[in-house]
Amino acid sequence: GGRVVRGTQDGFLYALDAKTGELLWERQIQDPSIGAGVGAAPIVWNDMIFMGNAGGDWGIRGAVMAFRLEDGAPVWTFHTTPVGDEPGAETWKKPGSALHGGGAAWTSYALDRKSGTLFVPIGNPGPDYYRALRPGENLFTNSVVAIDARTGKLKWAYQLRANDDHDWDTTVVGLFDAKGKPLLATAGKDGVLHVLDRSTGKLVFTLPVTTTLNQDVPVTAAGVRVCPVAGVQWNGPAYSPQSGLLYVNAIDWCTFFKLGDEPKWVPTVPYTGLANGWGTNDPVEKWKGWTNAVEPDTGKMKWRFESPTPMYAAVTPTAGGVLLTGDLNGDLVVLDAKTGEVIYRFDTGGPIAGGIVTYQKNGRQFIAVASGNSGGSIPLVGASTIVIFGL
Repeated sequence: GGRVVRGTQDGFLYALDAKTGELLWERQIQDPSIGAGVGAAPIVWNDMIFMGNAGGDWGIRGAVMAFRLEDGAPVWTFHTTPVGDEPGAETWKKPGSALHGGGAAWTSYALDRKSGTLFVPIGNPGPDYYRALRPGENLFTNSVVAIDARTGKLKWAYQLRANDDHDWDTTVVGLFDAKGKPLLATAGKDGVLHVLDRSTGKLVFTLPVTTTLNQDVPVTAAGVRVCPVAGVQWNGPAYSPQSGLLYVNAIDWCTFFKLGDEPKWVPTVPYTGLANGWGTNDPVEKWKGWTNAVEPDTGKMKWRFESPTPMYAAVTPTAGGVLLTGDLNGDLVVLDAKTGEVIYRFDTGGPIAGGIVTYQKNGRQFIAVASGNSGGSIPLVGASTIVIFGL
């Protein structure tokens, strides 16, 4: 107890004393010389740390790993692009393609403590857009995998998109129980919500939560317009037992992909096969976003809130019947959880694309908002800031 555990982009995992910030231990767990790092927030359970690697767009081989909390010693590794006699290896038809097959586990996971199951969303295959180099379904890319947290053995897997050539990572996962059923909500950059029975991995329903266009059209040298560029990213679905609704934010923004020459894998060089970078996105004047409220038993949309910007931020339902989220204009947005009506807005001064949490201290309720997100897929400028609200 009393530790802060984090990974770094240059491949280190470390633990700090939560009270003093003193370094307790650090361990190199990935090789940055080939483009592999650590991006996800770890999960700690049963004296183990669960962490995956990042770098799928650089042609690394994806992995989910467990380490001892005491000293960072490795416990087990599950490879997300299997080879040899590993489950799923037969879905990589070209020998050796899985070794640079991507499948990074770069976003946050979920853990069912009762069953001891770790649920991990897995990223896109590599090369991202040049599927001819990796024929087959390419398990376990663009999937959710259920792993025995104690042993690292696969329990089940559900693939959202097979042999993806649109860079549509599976990015988020959330667990909840509704009407006595153990469920799992997951989505990816294709902008489609999937709800599964988390005991079996069987599909309950799918529902698009943003504009979709040419989802199954292959990327060609002539080019193809695709929507969305990244439908659901960074922050996942949240369920409210009070309203009985499942909430998920979405990005409504389109792009143009144009296939390039056959890529060659070179360490630390993007392994994509696209002629126009990561795609040519529409101007920001054409973007928008959605906050979606879904009935988890029927898959029907209960209400939708349209935002003038893509919605990357967390959705946080509360016992007070409100839903907290934020937009890239910098506004903390408070919605009525049952109707989607806007109750309150506050300009935090920077784009909001991170977490929003509520907590209590000394009998008073607070809200913490990560503001100032910028760079990467967000073409805006901001200074990273935590803004605290008191109720």
